[in-house]
Amino acid sequence: MNIDAMIVEFLAEAKLAGYAAGDNAEKIKLADGAFEIRYGKNNLLYVDRYYGGEPFIGEEILFVDSVAQWGMNFTGHVTPGNDHRMEEIYGFLQEALRNKDRTMPLRGPSIYKNHRLVYTSLIDGSINYFCAHEKIHFNNELLYIGNFHGGIINRITE
Repeated sequence: MNIDAMIVEFLAEAKLAGYAAGDNAEKIKLADGAFEIRYGKNNLLYVDRYYGGEPFIGEEILFVDSVAQWGMNFTGHVTPGNDHRMEEIYGFLQEALRNKDRTMPLRGPSIYKNHRLVYTSLIDGSINYFCAHEKIHFNNELLYIGNFHGGIINRITE
């Protein structure tokens, strides 16, 4: 099974309604301390669940007809000495995530710049199976690093 174009388009749309939406995302705080964002359309459901604020760890799962079909795990943190810039860094991260490549909607684009900061994302693989990392720099100073991996799940079930 490969993720088809309809699912990729849904994933891109769902991610824009998720963490990338910033304060506009509808977050639910769960009893275990996680935050969860859900986005559904027809027979598709996207669930983004993460723990922590800084550093953070989480997962995204895409369900088709109530069966998990695709997933991604992620973690990230602001580098030591840059805690005072967290609001700027995470605001820029959300901005970069809103500008993702809609044909490979994993996190942000391969490169995204504003007047001060640069976001980069290096992906090894395809949307079906990948390992990747993202970084935010100011000049040559590393401010943030994140890692993510995932792909198709439940290709074969019991």
